[in-house]
Amino acid sequence: MKKQLTILIVLAIIMTTVVGCLEPREVEAARVNPQTLSEVGWIQVGDVKKDSIKLEWSVTLTINSATMSYKDEELEGRVNLQETQISGINSKLMTIRLALPVGLDFLTNQLIDRAFDLIDTQLMSTVQGMGVSDFHRTGDTTFKNVHGETVKARVYEGVLNYEGGSMRVKGALGLWSSDGSIVAAAGLVPYEDLKYTAEIGGKQVTQTLVKIDGDAEFGELITMMQNVV
Repeated sequence: MKKQLTILIVLAIIMTTVVGCLEPREVEAARVNPQTLSEVGWIQVGDVKKDSIKLEWSVTLTINSATMSYKDEELEGRVNLQETQISGINSKLMTIRLALPVGLDFLTNQLIDRAFDLIDTQLMSTVQGMGVSDFHRTGDTTFKNVHGETVKARVYEGVLNYEGGSMRVKGALGLWSSDGSIVAAAGLVPYEDLKYTAEIGGKQVTQTLVKIDGDAEFGELITMMQNVV
């Protein structure tokens, strides 16, 4: 995805006849406001992951990126209380900031729609690798970010398959421009109760292990995305 976005930027440079040395921009992670994390019961997972791509053309382009991950600690705790082999059931959010080289700030808004399609493809691949089937876009929504800007977000649904059952999941992907960078926030939440089916006495018996309010989980996800700075 990053390589494709870099190529798009190079093409834009050629089309707009931008010449000269384009200095790489230092990138800071797009983070969820700590107060928001505390209020909704989510936590940061791991440290900031930074990367960069260099591309030689008429000039050297360096695209720096920073990625952060978050999860719902409260929901994870309730799932882990169950003595089963089920794992990985949780609400998750990832934020990515791509910093365009100095001098290309004017391209951020123009690249949002193209970046949407590129990251959408990457999201589909990542979610399928998590065991989610029939993951597809179901519509769009909007929200106000911390800067008061209206952000368009794509909404998705699918089915997460796990040992002993399956559940509906819901996801969202939002992108916006910020100080010479493109910020992406993508998340996935369980959208119904965690159930487990087993054969007992020759019959298939389904038990509800964890009650999950799907709308509330998705609401928390949007709240997290709203408070990315």
